[in-house]
Amino acid sequence: HILSGNLFSLFEQSSAAQAVIIDEIARQKLFPDASGDVIGQLINIGGSLWRVTGLVSNGLVTGEGQLYVPFTSFMERISPSATVSQIDVHVAENVDETDASRQIAVAMKARHGAGNIQVKTNQQVLKAVSNASQSLN
Repeated sequence: HILSGNLFSLFEQSSAAQAVIIDEIARQKLFPDASGDVIGQLINIGGSLWRVTGLVSNGLVTGEGQLYVPFTSFMERISPSATVSQIDVHVAENVDETDASRQIAVAMKARHGAGNIQVKTNQQVLKAVSNASQSLN
């Protein structure tokens, strides 16, 4: 949930911009004395200055705070030799998870070939965990 600023623009994504979205915990840790909006402020990530473009509510992971950068920025600027083994996607409440996973699978297979692409919904993961725990009992 975006609290202020914006999500990444197409330009920021395509240009691998040094743009970062932070959550509330990261805001408190990075800007403890800031009384106003932190949009436009700069933070140091790996020796480079990145501009805060958005502030989001705390997500599923709490404690240290979360920073989000465009995928293209990560791959080009932070870890150019990295390979991607997993992508997590969170769909909006009004989006059908099964339909979204089907569309993601089609897009990934069209772009990267059938290869080793697996798409699982939360329900499928929960069912697998439940089955595994039942088999241990």
